[in-house]
Amino acid sequence: VSLLSICCITANSKNAQLSDYEKEEMQKAIAYYDNNQPDKAIEIYEHLLTNNPKHFLINYEYALAKTAKKEYAEAIKITKKVEGNSDANCLLYQLQGNTYDFMGERKKAIASYDKGIKQFPKAGCLYQEKANIMLMEHDYNGALAMYEKAMEVEPTYTSSYFRASVLLLGSSEPIWGLIYGEALLLLDKGERNKVIQNTIVKSLRNTISISNDTLHVSLTKQNTIGFK
Repeated sequence: VSLLSICCITANSKNAQLSDYEKEEMQKAIAYYDNNQPDKAIEIYEHLLTNNPKHFLINYEYALAKTAKKEYAEAIKITKKVEGNSDANCLLYQLQGNTYDFMGERKKAIASYDKGIKQFPKAGCLYQEKANIMLMEHDYNGALAMYEKAMEVEPTYTSSYFRASVLLLGSSEPIWGLIYGEALLLLDKGERNKVIQNTIVKSLRNTISISNDTLHVSLTKQNTIGFK
């Protein structure tokens, strides 16, 4: 699904203004993209860009469609073209960084996220994307710090709670995973709610052991609670 809602077209920036015809064409293009027909979407975007070459939303969706076709180098060029637009937002740097990641250029991906963070320090999605790269590089502490930073700057961005919870539930300190998981259950009633519930149950089962008629529960590596 397109990451930008068509309602973004009504933003205050002059650059964001589109004619009724352009709005209709954008809706068609986004529908094509959502139905896995990026070629048709690209045709529309390229036509619209002939009269509005620097429009942020058109270029963003154009780059997104190029990424869907795995034309990553072209997508990067498009995102760079509109970096200086007054109505550019954090999603541009998320897309740019993700595209670099698809290309196997993780250092460039992080550089894109960092560039976005400088402009949009309250954008939880950029910290999370950076954390995801760190996680793939096995920098677990760095990844956790970035997930927690995302929670700090954008408390309602629930993806970070989910990822931090899953990471910690598989660690030697699952109690913190339970805490973040419970926060997610309160904030997000969607599909991830069920996923985290199952993950929590599985994790709790792994913390329980029985010996000498005593039930032992270990939620941290430093303390084990015993119940007779």
